[in-house]
Amino acid sequence: MRLPGLVIFIFLGLQGCVSSPTHMNKFSEGNYAEVVAEVTGSHQTLDEVPLHKLYLLCPAYYEIREYEKFTECADYVLAHPDPGTEFYPGLDFTYVNKLEFQGYVKSYQAKMLLEFTEYEQAYKLAGKAYTLLKENTSTEVNEGRLLSYLVAPLEVQALSLIYRNKGAQAQPYIEELSELNYYSPGRSNFLRIKQTALGRIYFAQKDYARALDILRQDISDPLAALVTPLILMVENVSTDADVREGALRTPELYMLSKSYFETGDINKARQGFDTLLANPIINSLGEIHWATLKDRAVISWQQQAPDEAIEMLRQAVEIIESQRSTIRSEAYKIGFVGDKQAVYELLVKYLLAQNRIGDAFVYAEKAKARALVDMLAQKESFARDSAARAGLAELAELESQMQRTTVAAIKNSARTRGLILRQREALEAQAPEVASLVSVGNVDTLALQQQLNDDEQLIEFFGNSETLYAFIVDREQITVKHLNGRGLADKINRFRQDIMQTNSNAWQQSSKAVHETLIEPLQSSLTADKLVIVPHGPLHYLPFAALFDGADFMLEQYSLRVLPSASVMAYLKTPQRSGQTTMLALGNPALGDPALDLPGAQNEVRALGDVVPESVVAVREQATESLFKRYAARVPVLHIASHGEFNPEEPLSSRLLLVGDESNDGSLTVGELYDLELNSELVTLSACQTGLGDVQSGDDVIGLTRGFLFAGAANIVASLWMVDDEATARLMVNLYNNLQSQDKQQSLRNAQLSVKNNYQAHPYYWAAFQLTGAGR
Repeated sequence: MRLPGLVIFIFLGLQGCVSSPTHMNKFSEGNYAEVVAEVTGSHQTLDEVPLHKLYLLCPAYYEIREYEKFTECADYVLAHPDPGTEFYPGLDFTYVNKLEFQGYVKSYQAKMLLEFTEYEQAYKLAGKAYTLLKENTSTEVNEGRLLSYLVAPLEVQALSLIYRNKGAQAQPYIEELSELNYYSPGRSNFLRIKQTALGRIYFAQKDYARALDILRQDISDPLAALVTPLILMVENVSTDADVREGALRTPELYMLSKSYFETGDINKARQGFDTLLANPIINSLGEIHWATLKDRAVISWQQQAPDEAIEMLRQAVEIIESQRSTIRSEAYKIGFVGDKQAVYELLVKYLLAQNRIGDAFVYAEKAKARALVDMLAQKESFARDSAARAGLAELAELESQMQRTTVAAIKNSARTRGLILRQREALEAQAPEVASLVSVGNVDTLALQQQLNDDEQLIEFFGNSETLYAFIVDREQITVKHLNGRGLADKINRFRQDIMQTNSNAWQQSSKAVHETLIEPLQSSLTADKLVIVPHGPLHYLPFAALFDGADFMLEQYSLRVLPSASVMAYLKTPQRSGQTTMLALGNPALGDPALDLPGAQNEVRALGDVVPESVVAVREQATESLFKRYAARVPVLHIASHGEFNPEEPLSSRLLLVGDESNDGSLTVGELYDLELNSELVTLSACQTGLGDVQSGDDVIGLTRGFLFAGAANIVASLWMVDDEATARLMVNLYNNLQSQDKQQSLRNAQLSVKNNYQAHPYYWAAFQLTGAGR
């Protein structure tokens, strides 16, 4: 039997946001969409909504993941001159003052920022919310309300630090959260909120033993029957739970099952995972669904059921590829963002163990495509034509529906996912290259092999810090070699450091060590003169041309080019020449800081102007971003000799520095490149570290090179480090002279050999530049 008055008391003690028993009941029961519908149905604008209803409306928007509406509501409340309100006149414990109200709203804003991976901002805002609540919520009239309010900001601060690898600094927040407690009838809901928060924190720390202890604690009290208990012992979970309760319980059951799995209780873990997979509700929770399938596949593999394990991982990949980006709300509910690449790595490993080499190569390629999609997930538009833009907009709306947690959205999730897949198929047919940036397409290995020339082989590296695979692809076959990835990143860093020491030959030993790990095991299979290298992880930082076998460099043995993935070959363009100008060369832009001046770059582009006929050369104040954009679609060769800045936190903000004017700010960012349309046979980036991109856990580098490829450049020559002015000038003059009779790949190789043989043999002077693209 429900006790309305008592329930109202409980809710007031915990939330302090009651507009009427009906609204309060619906909010406390998780009927957030109904709260939104009722409040907005009777009030057309936020100005018309009474403050005590806004107290419900704003968090209700957040809970159903209507982020834009939540933000609008929160901003309105925070801008209100005095949002303090009393829900029941004469009842002190229902009064919320202005600053308390603001703290309450800011705590929700901090949770949203955490979901959007804005960890530093989330941490700061949660701190402000905590202070406002702590200093302005009266414990004399309502201790329970204050303590329940403090859970969210403490949790957000702890998780924000953990996600930034500052776990030790999170400990004080965890301790304070653990100590929060009060004693009164009906405190079960408070304990559930607190317990779930601690479970997420320990889960994020991968402290599964403590997470398990927390999630299994008994929180019952005399009124526990009035609220849904948190205890989710595997044996007691019903697969017949209704949609809403299932959506609430599923993340908690996953955390419990995963904790069993990581602490070695495989039987309970398997039972929990199977319960989750048997419940239709999981179909609407993609992040948790694929994570469950991954862990369950490991159990199947351990229990000698390889076909079952591979099928589960294949299903997990399908789910991952059905969503453009991480479903942030789900990731928050379980305390971490799962590593999608680990699913691909595991599937490749299992397929290779079954000698299914072709299938393994397909999923290695899919992994690289998935990594690119993940890193571009926040970019809303790439399309250059209105039809493709409309298709992207429709896709974005369908994907936003998948993030909503209303009952209707959950019930319709299977249909919505189907619509997403069909929309992606339509986009792929209409604009395949745009589609490749927002979804993972099929990999046709035979078509890919036929794109290689008879005298070429492709080496695609894939794996992790323990196990690395090298797929060797030619027009006839795909083979694979298993390499030892342990310590490889350290070897590459050592080599990179040694190559900077121009007065030392220490590079010989460190280069040979990398060669022995990566190339020596492959040499019996390398029969072609030309190699296409698809790096992985830290290999993106490696100058392959400078790898040394003790006698010769790879530069002397092979003609090399690099690709971010093998599938990119299908999108490499053949530019069509138009107009008289053959090259635009920008050098040493006036950036307003003498420390950024590059007099060598200025001399370099002027010398190139003498080599390349019909060229436009611009230096200092004339080297503007606007000039670049004016010529970008018209000239076959673009040469930029300026500083490049790599932003590891926001790869799309990595940029080339040019001169700004009234039309452009002078920062040519990666994000802007995806909106340009070039017609370039060659883009040369003769600048500081322009070839470096963000080596994510996923792999595919979002650097300037990848952006230029998408924009329409067939080839990009870029540097991995800042090179001596004289060596760079020599190399570039040689390169452009060679282009008059040789293809791009051979031209760069011969230019590097010329610097090595005629100027400086030390690889620092010639190995920094590498060619990405078609090579033609």
